[in-house]
Amino acid sequence: MIRTVLATTAFIALLATGALAQPADAGAAAMPLGEATLTADDIKGIGVFGQDGEQIGTIGDLVVNPDGGIDAVIVDVGGFLGVGSKPVAVGFDNLKFSVDADNQRYLFLNATRQQLQDQPQFDKATYPKDRNAQRMVVNPNG
Repeated sequence: MIRTVLATTAFIALLATGALAQPADAGAAAMPLGEATLTADDIKGIGVFGQDGEQIGTIGDLVVNPDGGIDAVIVDVGGFLGVGSKPVAVGFDNLKFSVDADNQRYLFLNATRQQLQDQPQFDKATYPKDRNAQRMVVNPNG
């Protein structure tokens, strides 16, 4: 419960500072995500789209820093209907969230499905020690 509250607080702080921006390729129907009522639970389940606009995964969880900030989103990639998917940590820095006119939320990554699948699997038990190896950092400009 405290973890969710901290993640929600950190996410709302990012929204307030404008850290979440609309991707250039989001299209006319997408808007920057900027709802102050968004919670950590709202982030889970957001579709993740790659460089080519193809859905490459879904946000399954968040990694929260000891100070309460969001360190990474866990993207479930591969599998079928959630079965056999691989959790991959993607650094929260430089992520591009958008929302469309129907209030459908999206995460756009400057990455491909293959790049996510090539990443080491997220392991909650070893993540603090192996953070640099497990955490994919996305460059927003390619």
